[in-house]
Amino acid sequence: MVNEMVGEILMVFKRCSLVPTIAAVGLIIWGSLTAKFNIGFWGLFGGFPITYYIGLAGLGLSFVLALRDERPSRILLGCQLLAFVTALWLIPVSIGSPPGLPMAYYNLGI
Repeated sequence: MVNEMVGEILMVFKRCSLVPTIAAVGLIIWGSLTAKFNIGFWGLFGGFPITYYIGLAGLGLSFVLALRDERPSRILLGCQLLAFVTALWLIPVSIGSPPGLPMAYYNLGI
């Protein structure tokens, strides 16, 4: 009885991976808006709230759920991948700092 119920719940989540995707993107946006961009001992890792990381993990989980579907939607998988890469790529862009490599050579006097 309990195993059947768990199986049905898992089937619903496999077919409805759009809802966790939307929730994860919402958490990522909320975490980005409430971040304190202070670079400390942990770098930018400590500047983001836990909701940002829960959103990243939820986005990965919803990607796996969508991938395990019998007929995975390529559009949904592409949007999830694009959201994940964008969320990771926007971390340095949101602080407004340029890439560090050209400045590293300048600071060394080369």
